Amino acid sequence: NNNITDGKITITTLDGTQLDSTRIRNGTYNATVTLPEDYADNLIVNYTGSYYYNDFTQELEIPYNRVNTITTLTLPEPAIIKAPLEIQATITDTDGNKVNTGKVIFTIGDEIIAEVDFTEGTATTTKTFTEIETVTIKATYQKNRDYTTSSSEATITLQKPESHTNTTTENVTLGDTTTLTAQ
Repeated sequence: NNNITDGKITITTLDGTQLDSTRIRNGTYNATVTLPEDYADNLIVNYTGSYYYNDFTQELEIPYNRVNTITTLTLPEPAIIKAPLEIQATITDTDGNKVNTGKVIFTIGDEIIAEVDFTEGTATTTKTFTEIETVTIKATYQKNRDYTTSSSEATITLQKPESHTNTTTENVTLGDTTTLTAQ
């Protein structure tokens, strides 16, 4: 196993932001990189080869010590069409402590209905549905440096609103015309 004596190493984030780029000298490459504050993924190490060595790219796993999370999705009952439906996700660690900050993505199937940055462990959004239907809503807490990803789903059937009729009349004498008021 020979050390690579020449070439260039570039370190980037998964989205391509370059963190370091240095030539290899005498078979050694050392780098200290500062990760962006909100970065929570792996890095890409790219070697640009020389006359003797081929190029290669490798994903480097960063060993974050993340705390596991639990996402709990809450939907109101009943869910009424043409009225705002409040959708709430609570994020806790496995000991029940609320997660202070982060982002939750609310989806129905592949459709993103909201991306919510939150504090104090709760993310809330609203959506108004116009048809009677059964939908499955999913809330996904996005991992960061401190916490793992978690998600929760709930299915709800949207209904028509209940109708109520209040009727009043005035004193009526048989054979008289009267007014009937319904609200």
